[in-house]
Amino acid sequence: MKKSKFRNFTVASILTIAGLLAAGCSDEDNPVAPAIQYGWAPLGSGMDEAVSALAVYGNQLIAAGSFTTAGGTSANNIAAWDGSAWSPLGTGTSGIYALTVYDNKLIAGGAFLTAGGANADYIAAWDGSTWAPLGAGMSDGVNALIVYDGELIAGGWFTYAGETSANMIAAWDGSAWSPLGTGMDGGVFSLAVHDDKLVAGGRFTTAGGVSVNNLAAWDGSAWEPLGTGTAGSVYALTVYGNELIAGGNFVSGGYGLQYIAAWDGSNWEPLIMGLGFYVRTLAVYDGMVTGSRLSPSITASLSSGDFSPPQPTQVRVSRSGGPNNAIVI
Repeated sequence: MKKSKFRNFTVASILTIAGLLAAGCSDEDNPVAPAIQYGWAPLGSGMDEAVSALAVYGNQLIAAGSFTTAGGTSANNIAAWDGSAWSPLGTGTSGIYALTVYDNKLIAGGAFLTAGGANADYIAAWDGSTWAPLGAGMSDGVNALIVYDGELIAGGWFTYAGETSANMIAAWDGSAWSPLGTGMDGGVFSLAVHDDKLVAGGRFTTAGGVSVNNLAAWDGSAWEPLGTGTAGSVYALTVYGNELIAGGNFVSGGYGLQYIAAWDGSNWEPLIMGLGFYVRTLAVYDGMVTGSRLSPSITASLSSGDFSPPQPTQVRVSRSGGPNNAIVI
């Protein structure tokens, strides 16, 4: 397996957007509004390797990934930024893919078997001072985490959650794991909440015994498809306005869905008539859907085990008024 090149992506692997306010001219008769400019600014000296997940916990930014130092301080794959400096979260862990906050605790999911020196199979909780497992953990990796209907939802490649059979997705109520129906027949990579339903994206063809195509919605008691779904894996989900936005490695020429699409509750529609590259992450910022992507030319090499992606590029897709536009930065 080749070494990841994500460390060449940013200044020491992690950046944040800083807004700079430039004062306008002062004139009583003709006041000039101040101009807002945006730029990138590093968070200290950053990390020595890639960051794969971010969350806010206890008024601090939490970053997790595959790094060993944060701001020059030893940090085992997870660290906290307090606005001026990085600090480790205990002795950390390894292989973190997802972060969220539940029950006033930071939850981490990934490919690890210990956290802070304690046994924790693929999922663990940080209470501000120590790491602890969530029950008996999972039987395999956790790719996505979210809170839905008062419970922590984990999606991944596992078939057991604690001692309970749970295919690729499970719910934690604070004391025990439970399945969501009969789950999926393939991996869950992303989770979102849309239209009061839990939405799962990944690489699967059934959810709760129902035929689906890589996307399914849970209403609290049963799984259902989201239209005809997608013709390939869904790696990222986010919600913009009343629409669910899905990104991934899918192309469906008949519907014009290429790597990114919007679900309005009854139909899928393309964004900007598709993209020329597949989407790994999505978020909403400043009235736009923002994400990172990789070119389709490396799709085959990634799926065949060559994990050496080139520099990701940020894509911002405007959904407000007029034709859809994209800005590749």
